[in-house]
Amino acid sequence: MFINNEFFYDYDAAQYSENRLVPLGLNFRVNGHLGLSAYYMVQSVRSEDDWNSVHIIGTLIKWRLRITGLKRVPKALPSGLLGIARGRSSSSHTRSAKEIPMEFETVRVEGDGPVRHLILNRPKVHNAINAQFIDDVTQACLSLDHLEDVRVVILRGEGKSFCSGADLKMPERNTTATIDLSKAGARMADVLTHLSPITIACMHGYCIGGGAVLPATCDFRLAARSTRLTINEVSIGYNLTWHTIPAVVQLVGPARAKEMIILGHTYAPDQLLAYGYVNEVTDDDALLPRALELAAEICNQPPWPTFSTKASINAYAKALDRSVHHLDHISSALMGHSANSRTARATYFDKGNRTYVDE
Repeated sequence: MFINNEFFYDYDAAQYSENRLVPLGLNFRVNGHLGLSAYYMVQSVRSEDDWNSVHIIGTLIKWRLRITGLKRVPKALPSGLLGIARGRSSSSHTRSAKEIPMEFETVRVEGDGPVRHLILNRPKVHNAINAQFIDDVTQACLSLDHLEDVRVVILRGEGKSFCSGADLKMPERNTTATIDLSKAGARMADVLTHLSPITIACMHGYCIGGGAVLPATCDFRLAARSTRLTINEVSIGYNLTWHTIPAVVQLVGPARAKEMIILGHTYAPDQLLAYGYVNEVTDDDALLPRALELAAEICNQPPWPTFSTKASINAYAKALDRSVHHLDHISSALMGHSANSRTARATYFDKGNRTYVDE
């Protein structure tokens, strides 16, 4: 979609919301150079005149835009990565849970009413991440975003760990496939970041690699005392992908982010709390009850100001994320061919010094 030839939509929305008040989270570039995040409020789009009254409601930029060259008015809008204002659409436009696909291979969706649980469900491998996992989390989030009554999504892991990172049994990929997988992971992180309901990550056991940064895409993070978090991508010869470096920086600041990502240390929950990576630390058996308490507190707040505030804070905090992180996918592909990266992966569990070649 082009607005005065200066805007293009940069997200593959798979679900749509019809004729309702929608704060719409989008990533876009102005004149092809500057990456920004904006949030659009579109009210009851039924005609071209309505499309011509799109407003940005972010805190960084306030423009009035006129869409040009619109040949056909779509019947529906992308569901919004952010803040769908609940309760304004008529019953004829409301999708029930029975109409939304909720069966997935590697995750489970549980609950009804305003609080739902998105459960990572590969407990035999500590919820390790593979391509199916990435697709399932993405589709589950899109499905949850389409339900009118959901106010809070609790993200948690089945079994002994929250998520142990990349599945070591995934097959080797060529350059194109590596880039595709990196893009898919970024889409998953984007959908989770901009999910309309408020998100709460319940961390326990191993949180490694991608499993360490998935909580950073959530609005609140609760850590059980068993939590051991390691961002180990650099240690195994890769860059931290999924566009999540900005998310880590926003939580702990540049200096701590460099420490956590470059050195790949393992952190206990009290240190994560001191760094600002998590909101609270609790006993393991109190983790889910505390998440439910927090969810109830969120649900007690009025919906529209809650969603709008999340949208505004994300707009401010993430406005320049893409502009400084545009080589994410290409870097992943290049590092897959690096001899030093292969050495790092092969010797990751060795305690001795590693020897690298001049590349």
